[in-house]
Amino acid sequence: MLNYAFTMFAYVVIQMTRKIQEYNYMMLSHYITPDEKRWLFESTETTSNYPELELCLLGYFLNTPCFILEVIRIQLGDVLTKQGKLRRSFFIRDEKGFNGEQRKVFIRNSELRQLTMNYINWRVKNNVGQGEHPDYYLGLNPDEALLVTKGTAIRSLLKELRKET
Repeated sequence: MLNYAFTMFAYVVIQMTRKIQEYNYMMLSHYITPDEKRWLFESTETTSNYPELELCLLGYFLNTPCFILEVIRIQLGDVLTKQGKLRRSFFIRDEKGFNGEQRKVFIRNSELRQLTMNYINWRVKNNVGQGEHPDYYLGLNPDEALLVTKGTAIRSLLKELRKET
């Protein structure tokens, strides 16, 4: 079972998404105070079974204007270069994108960059999503989803959360 703080955050995200989508905008950092943000990160880090994954997920929710479905569609090859470096930006992986247009998402926030690299390094260390060539993409499969846990995509975690709420 997911930790309590992450479950509550996901519930808030799902509820806020329904309301915010009416305004065609989704950047949660405008709706969460710095103290609430700090509490979310601290409680997730101390209580999570997968702190690297959940902190990275929180980072994308709070530091990018991405919708939930856009975040779970991010693939390793979108954020990681062939040489294993983190990209500065990527395009949303969707035929239609936001308002029917393809959008570019920037990964400039140092906190988000660090969370992403921590999670990618965790995946390398734990052999999650190994690719065919050990010298490219840090040995990971670039066509696999960015956010997975031991082979289970984050999509299944979100389905579990929806059932609980």
